[in-house]
Amino acid sequence: MNWFNNFFSKVFQGPSEDSNQDSQATVAVSSKPQNTAPVDDEYLLELEESLLTMDCGIDFAEFITKRIREKGSLKIYEAENFVRELCFEVLTNANPSHSTNEALHASLSQSSAEQPLLPHGLEIILIVGVNGVGKTTSIGKLSKRFASQGKKVMIAPCDTFRAAAPEQLMMWAERAGAVFYQSQAAKKADAILFEAIQKAKAENFDVLMVDTAGRLQNKKSLMEELSKLSMVIEKHAKGIGSFSRLLVLDST
Repeated sequence: MNWFNNFFSKVFQGPSEDSNQDSQATVAVSSKPQNTAPVDDEYLLELEESLLTMDCGIDFAEFITKRIREKGSLKIYEAENFVRELCFEVLTNANPSHSTNEALHASLSQSSAEQPLLPHGLEIILIVGVNGVGKTTSIGKLSKRFASQGKKVMIAPCDTFRAAAPEQLMMWAERAGAVFYQSQAAKKADAILFEAIQKAKAENFDVLMVDTAGRLQNKKSLMEELSKLSMVIEKHAKGIGSFSRLLVLDST
């Protein structure tokens, strides 16, 4: 379990003396093995931030701090030992009836339960973001999720700026069990979207995922194109469902 020990050595180490505090994330707890200071709200906040910095996820971080609060009055070194033991239990005990796993499962299921994500009618989702953040990947993941719920999904390739975008999106559509809309005549993004909306309405699709070009605010033409896409949706899909924009910051 060397990886496990290494993980917690990172969580519980203090910042190195020669580190630049402006460039290195603040680590949660003291490196002293017997820190007898009491656990307070500031400590728990810093611990949660450290877990998030290490990509543990917000649900897991909140679960850990909640369990520390439930323990009542603890010293910092006691909290460190408790967190190590708690995480070791979660990571190594596969028995779903185990109380620790039940508590974690209950905590995570509040946000990850398979609930219907969409209202009735056609849901049009416009995916936006700058270059390289993973818009196409996000469309694939969301389409798979919707299809697994029994929804009829179409993907519209409105990224006409990147050469390989349609081919990549078609591959994701096949993997997700979604329909890839391929226009025979339209070349511009707004025209492709218009045709896709008409087809989605006529064939009773539940979800229309719309890919867009990675855009920078200093690219006037791309920003104008995005405005046109929104106007097409608002004009031709009004009253048939709902419209949302999702900004992708990092698909990982």
